[in-house]
Amino acid sequence: MCPAWAWNDSRRRPIRQFRLSRPSSGSNGKDRGEQLALPFDGASNELAPLDATGLDAEIAALLAAHEPGLKLPPLRVSSRMRRTLGSYSSHRKRIALGAHLLAFGTIDQQRAILLHELAHAIVHHRHPKASAHGAEFSEACRQLGVEPFRTVDLPVREWLSNQRYGYRCGRCGALSLRKRRVRSVRCECGEKVSPERADLVALPPDSEPRLLGTVAVRR
Repeated sequence: MCPAWAWNDSRRRPIRQFRLSRPSSGSNGKDRGEQLALPFDGASNELAPLDATGLDAEIAALLAAHEPGLKLPPLRVSSRMRRTLGSYSSHRKRIALGAHLLAFGTIDQQRAILLHELAHAIVHHRHPKASAHGAEFSEACRQLGVEPFRTVDLPVREWLSNQRYGYRCGRCGALSLRKRRVRSVRCECGEKVSPERADLVALPPDSEPRLLGTVAVRR
């Protein structure tokens, strides 16, 4: 598996402006978290999932142009990939991208990681025993129009600081957000929420909240 790594560049992000309400502090003075009011009702009151169909179409077009004998399954999007932004599994012949990259990264950042992993796929198809970042890899990158980088400099730590754990209230449908996983939360409507799984929610500074995936709640 050939991963693309990233380190934080410590850049400051813009102030986030969105429909978040912060309940008043409890009697012990501790912050009780945030609550997200979504502009939907009933069963449709859900966060938008990440969509990688556009990237899948780009992969298909690039393979048709540069390696028509190679067919790859749809991208795997993983919320468990936190510091590794992308990888290619030669065993499964599948590219995986981190959910945080799709939620927070720009189109150019997403495309750079995608092309890096696609170059690995092409090299493995042409030269199964080639080294991960050797001359064959550099040539595949040149054909795809991407630099043969080994590391990238993206604000991953900042992205991770803008994820929350979401707990859906069964009574009013509100989504209570916490920076850490907790066993239960008290919704503003008074309902106690104790789910087995919590939503992993991305809060991009300049777009709608997105659903990264779900995680088990610690008991």
